[in-house]
Amino acid sequence: MAYGALLTNARGQGTSAAPKLTIREIRAVRLKDGFNSRFIRVYTDQGLTGTGETMDTVGAEDIVNAYIGPQLKGRDPLDIEGIVTDLWGWKRAGGGPPSPLFMRGMGGPYMNAIISSPAPAKPVRYIVNTSAAPEHVGGNEKIAAAGFFPRGGGFGGAVANVGRNASIVAHENVLNRMSGAGGSGTPAPATAQPTDTYYDEFHKLPEYVNGEPVIVYHAPAANTDGDSFVFFRHSEVISAGNLFSTVSYPPIDVAHGGSLQGVIDGLNHILDLAVAEYRGQGGTWIVPGRGRLSDTADVASYRNMLTMVRDRLADAVHKGLTLDQVIAARPTLDFDGRYGANGAARVFVEAVYKSLQEKK
Repeated sequence: MAYGALLTNARGQGTSAAPKLTIREIRAVRLKDGFNSRFIRVYTDQGLTGTGETMDTVGAEDIVNAYIGPQLKGRDPLDIEGIVTDLWGWKRAGGGPPSPLFMRGMGGPYMNAIISSPAPAKPVRYIVNTSAAPEHVGGNEKIAAAGFFPRGGGFGGAVANVGRNASIVAHENVLNRMSGAGGSGTPAPATAQPTDTYYDEFHKLPEYVNGEPVIVYHAPAANTDGDSFVFFRHSEVISAGNLFSTVSYPPIDVAHGGSLQGVIDGLNHILDLAVAEYRGQGGTWIVPGRGRLSDTADVASYRNMLTMVRDRLADAVHKGLTLDQVIAARPTLDFDGRYGANGAARVFVEAVYKSLQEKK
């Protein structure tokens, strides 16, 4: 918004620290300048005014004037972290605009309008497991039991009859892992295992869900050999699963067919499907496995980071460096501040090194 302008004006008064400011009003205006530019004006009780640009999207000024402005009245405009945190919190409190239509193409925190839709709740019909990782499948049994989708078997069903529970959709390698096929481990309870699997490049759900088509894409040899991401084609939302995170390196399970190159290929596939609203910003939403809501620019930045790490480690493997030598060289140092907390960098480097050694 207009925080930069406010900070500059406050410091311009010659004080050693910015004065305490409180927001009196926030107004958004659209200029009919041939580009339909939309700007925000932030007015403070101290007489300082800041100007910033907002998303050039139909309804943006209505959202700012009717919902964002009143929520931020009385706040310190320089408390950027606090404001962003509270904006995200609206979805949990049930706030936000009443119509998802307002949100199409909007950026950042305003996605809460879709989450806060006033439409009455309906039973869950489909659960999509994007991975066999415990944090992705641990809730299968309870969530499926809470759903309602009465039907018989057939049409690609992994079991003869799943009764009235919600359908659990996954790549067939997820079922292989969870069922213990081929001695791959202790089987999960039958009611927690996928009921509908696919084996091809993608799987289209057999019906529209909430009025839109949903497509599940396979990401071969990525985090594992059974990863998927989900494209909500009408809403322009992609759930990336473990392929993408804004706070961590991707988990790579080499023992179960994972590789860094597969993750990069999966991210490139997401970028092929996604469409930016303007110069890499806005447009298709990408929901990461961990972290904040993102757009194509965020995914491209993550993909570029992984490509650089891959090239560094590939060069080290080509030169014959041992794993200890590679770890000592800290090839991810410039990215560890964001993605490598709590020893995650070492685990990531070890997995990538091992996958490149096997490929060699």
